Amino acid sequence: MQCAFSYVLNNTGILVCHLLLRHRDPGRGLLPRPVMSNWKAAITIGILPVAAVVFLAWIAIKSILAAPAAQNYSLLGFVVTCAILLFVARFVLRSPFFQIKRKNWTPEG
Repeated sequence: MQCAFSYVLNNTGILVCHLLLRHRDPGRGLLPRPVMSNWKAAITIGILPVAAVVFLAWIAIKSILAAPAAQNYSLLGFVVTCAILLFVARFVLRSPFFQIKRKNWTPEG
């Protein structure tokens, strides 16, 4: 039982890293051009978050490679189950969440 609980905790850390990686990526296209023209803003808004994403990806990959096979199988089972549930919510139940239009950045004025 202790081993299974340890696998759950380790997989939770890997999934949190993946969640942070997925939520950083869509924000890149929303950065306005005036913010990126300033070199200080470009470093703090552009380069440092990308470096954090690379670091988190490295941590997640090293954790997956160092994990025992049983933990990786449980992680795979969780990911497959989530993919099936998303597919059911999108195409079978036709959830209104998937009909929401994405917002785009437009310059003011």
